[in-house]
Amino acid sequence: KYVALSHCWGDPSAPPLKTVKNSIAQMMEAIPKDDLPKNFRDAIAATQALGVRYLWIDSLCIIQDDHKDWEKESARMCDTYRYADVTICAATGNSCHDGFLQRRRRDMRSSLPNYGAHNRSSYRKFFRNSTGWGSRGWTLQESLMSTRRLVFNPNLMYLECGSYTLREDALIEKRHGSWIDATLKGSDEAIEDVLDRVWYLHASEYSSRRLTHVEDKLPAISALAKMVAEGTGAKYLAGLWKEDLIRGLNWHLDNDNPLSLEDYLADVMHPTKFIAPSWSWACHD
Repeated sequence: KYVALSHCWGDPSAPPLKTVKNSIAQMMEAIPKDDLPKNFRDAIAATQALGVRYLWIDSLCIIQDDHKDWEKESARMCDTYRYADVTICAATGNSCHDGFLQRRRRDMRSSLPNYGAHNRSSYRKFFRNSTGWGSRGWTLQESLMSTRRLVFNPNLMYLECGSYTLREDALIEKRHGSWIDATLKGSDEAIEDVLDRVWYLHASEYSSRRLTHVEDKLPAISALAKMVAEGTGAKYLAGLWKEDLIRGLNWHLDNDNPLSLEDYLADVMHPTKFIAPSWSWACHD
């Protein structure tokens, strides 16, 4: 029984406390509380309040300068979040040092677009993406893989599971089960329909999110790909699917960031770092 934390690391110049090869023995013995960033201290307080003993935090539980350990643990990310009793989502602030347990300003007001009662998914997308946590690449699959999410936003806290979304303002939204369960159990849907419902929807959102390290482009969505592959039997090909390859190849670059043909060819023929094959949407930032 454990809790997982989903959070933003923030500015690379001020990273969170990390476990590295030279610090493993010291970390196993004790970690001074004052050395922990505010998000970690708040997560410990929330975990203790929930009556749970163990808390999983990526920068502490993965050896950050051990490539083999990082590869092994990133491949298990699907199970890490899926089997947590609850995932604490620190959706307040843009850094691990900001914290998420705080007194709220009573005079705080937010302007929300009018999506209407029949487009709640768009409302939720706006609500999440208006925070630093909701705009980061890794946090998408961390949220999607989690069976239960306890989300701390600047203005309210809410709990999501397969059955309900329960919010502090007393708004209760009934949900129709977890898409993870539906995908894992299999269905009579054609693979193309499952890919529409699960993969393309979330991959499209993911492609607009930010990553500190471009080489994380495929690893940061690999848990979602693993789940889809297990549920459908489809073969995953670096962001695309063999059973739906023609449609998968029909991607395009965002018009807000146009590339000239010369720049595009230079990017493909002489990449500074190999991220993905040139035919995959993941090869472009």
